[in-house]
Amino acid sequence: MHFETERLILREFSPDDFEAVHEYSSDYDNVKHMMFGPNTPKQTREYLEV
Repeated sequence: MHFETERLILREFSPDDFEAVHEYSSDYDNVKHMMFGPNTPKQTREYLEV
């Protein structure tokens, strides 16, 4: 899936996105109301592999 406009690109995550994804998914304040997290590095890598 890929959507692009002049100012926005929406795409699926890739393994190269690990640092950014892990930064928010491992922070309790970011995920306290979500169905996941805080993630360990291993959990984030597994998520990005799907």
